[in-house]
Amino acid sequence: MLLDTIQAVVFNKKTVARSEPTEQLSPTEALLRIRKKAETGQSLSREEWRKLAHYVHEGAEASLENHISRESMIVILEAFQALLKLRTNPDSEWDSYFLGNLPWEFHADKNKYRTSGEVVCWTVTEIIWELKTNPASKWTPLVAARNLEVFLDSDEEITGIEQLNQALRPYWPVLWRVAARGHFFTKRKPVRDDSRRREYINHPPISSIAEGEYKLSFLRYEYNELQLLLSFAASSGPTWSLALGSYSRIAEFRAMLVNLQPRYTKLGDQLVQGGRWDGEHFAGYLVEQGNKHGYCVHADQSTFIFPKDDWELLQKLFRRAWEKPDVKLLWDDLSLEYGEL
Repeated sequence: MLLDTIQAVVFNKKTVARSEPTEQLSPTEALLRIRKKAETGQSLSREEWRKLAHYVHEGAEASLENHISRESMIVILEAFQALLKLRTNPDSEWDSYFLGNLPWEFHADKNKYRTSGEVVCWTVTEIIWELKTNPASKWTPLVAARNLEVFLDSDEEITGIEQLNQALRPYWPVLWRVAARGHFFTKRKPVRDDSRRREYINHPPISSIAEGEYKLSFLRYEYNELQLLLSFAASSGPTWSLALGSYSRIAEFRAMLVNLQPRYTKLGDQLVQGGRWDGEHFAGYLVEQGNKHGYCVHADQSTFIFPKDDWELLQKLFRRAWEKPDVKLLWDDLSLEYGEL
């Protein structure tokens, strides 16, 4: 479930009064206009950056099972750090709120610094360092993305709008993909220009690939969407197929292939093997198969059990698929509409 969005009444702080645009745009239209301006090198207003940051916040907190990547979280923190450097006053009444969205174990010692603003800056630096240098760290600072929106939504004074654009522009590619993810989870549709509906007609078909007895077939359809069909055809025994339509289903299946793996917990003197995936489209868990483990996947009221060796074949099959230039190009294009799912 999505976490509650932050409200302007947090801590009863006042926010800057913003004039509404003369033309009332839907969230999708507003984000499309923001993307067009950014990609053509135009400066964004503070309100446009705030709107983008709102969906970045939504995207960072969108799924408890399939988080945004560590690399994306680092970029969000770096973007917030860049905003802090633009403040005309290094101290702010918002600093306690910013710290509240960062884990206490990283909080800097206030006695070492002259201002609370320095504490916030140093704490963010410590978190970025932890994420970059400690791959084993399980901590994910999802709510830290709220700071980006609150900063832009508040009465924080900055050096200027051009400085704001210069500070945030290096982070645009990642911020956009997380924002598009937030839009998809809240509006249940991609950030898409409807004029692209029949664009798929102009592209050649994508050839299928196989790994062992597993075959992956590709189909383009309206809006240049991608649909996959995973099929299994044994020389003897049953055959079956699983349709993986829509970007979100494909993205989740790929994530499940990577993340559904054995995990061990200590129960008394024994290590107990487990591992689960509870997603929006698929559910999976490990099962015992003799002296090996297998993978059980539920999809569309059907259940599939893959032996360990077959699961590894599927992983290899999907890696090969995304090495195909036509698939990679199409997927990168769709990722700008759906975001990081």
